[in-house]
Amino acid sequence: FTETKFIEGKYEWTLVDVGGQLPERKKWDEIMSKGAVAFIYFVAVDEYNTISKETSERSRLDFSLEIFSQVINNEANNKLCPILFFNKMDRFRYKIEQNASSLQAFVDLFPQYTGGADYSLAIKEIEKKFIDSVSEEHKERLIIQQTCALDTKSVTVVFQAVREHILELLLDTYF
Repeated sequence: FTETKFIEGKYEWTLVDVGGQLPERKKWDEIMSKGAVAFIYFVAVDEYNTISKETSERSRLDFSLEIFSQVINNEANNKLCPILFFNKMDRFRYKIEQNASSLQAFVDLFPQYTGGADYSLAIKEIEKKFIDSVSEEHKERLIIQQTCALDTKSVTVVFQAVREHILELLLDTYF
């Protein structure tokens, strides 16, 4: 895993990238039990129609949802602030708005979806699926942000929102 420390304002932050591949996931519990405050999970939303290498019959998005749900609903992680990043929004938008076969693949995976080529409605469908997978106690604390990791302005704004939310949760918890 990779650990990065930085100072922003008067706070020192430590981000630990534990990786998402199967061998790295085995280390997650150990790392999160060492005083983690938040669990930040990235989902490549454009991979709804890409088959997972780990499970040859499911999409990467579906597999990502399963992993997120297992981690966040693990009783040992009850105090963590769950933060969900829907990443690659630019690619997702293109696939939904500009590519008829990709849109059809989305509709096939989400049969209840009736929003056509409106990517904002499509992302709400994915969001609902992730929210529904989270226990009630985590739903009120769950942060969901949409981003494109290549857009540094977007990432900065998102990080500021996440920082503020984490600080509010810490204040509510300890004061």
